[in-house]
Amino acid sequence: MNKDLLKEEEFYAKKDFCFSYSSLNKLLFSPTLFYKDYILQDREVRTDKHLIEGKLIHCLLFEADEVDNKFSVVPGKSPSDNVRKVLKDMSLHTDSKTLASCEDFIILDSLKSLNLYQSLKKDEARIAKIRTEDNEPYWKFLGNKSVDVVDQDTYLKCKDRVSILKDNEDVMSLFNEVSTDFDLDPIETYSEKYLKSDLIDLDFGLHGYVDYYKVDSEKKEVTICDLKT
Repeated sequence: MNKDLLKEEEFYAKKDFCFSYSSLNKLLFSPTLFYKDYILQDREVRTDKHLIEGKLIHCLLFEADEVDNKFSVVPGKSPSDNVRKVLKDMSLHTDSKTLASCEDFIILDSLKSLNLYQSLKKDEARIAKIRTEDNEPYWKFLGNKSVDVVDQDTYLKCKDRVSILKDNEDVMSLFNEVSTDFDLDPIETYSEKYLKSDLIDLDFGLHGYVDYYKVDSEKKEVTICDLKT
């Protein structure tokens, strides 16, 4: 059977798919892209710098204790967005510890897949753009696929942005709640919370992460905060 048809059968057989905000947007914008990303599982590798920075700012503000578990800080500067995409894609297809030992075809396949440096006439020239000393530290940290990699400058910039947020009383008043000894129902707070909900009589559900919310049981109020970077 065709590989794509097998993916389709697996997708519909599970009947437990949950839509996120981004997947719903993708379906409304382009059903073809949704099919490629979520049914065929042929999703583009996203290592865009602004996405990583947003995740880091969220983590520094809401889960400061988890920063070391979720991020690796590389000395010096990270490669460009396009090169990072290629390196990330390569890391999915090889266990090479260094770029120097990475097979040429792995580099060339990823470059072709992401359409980078294809205007260069010789394979050697394309490979030389990736296999550089400057890219080597980033490649080393990519070995841990459970973390995101950021350079030192980005890390410090994000820390500065979080400091600005923390110094803003109006912003922090949304995240802080002062309780007294007389509170019978203290306010509960949650950050970076994963929520999932089934839908009655439907074969799919909804899920996603909420940046921050607090529940006031006495007032029967839920306040949701979404941090935009």
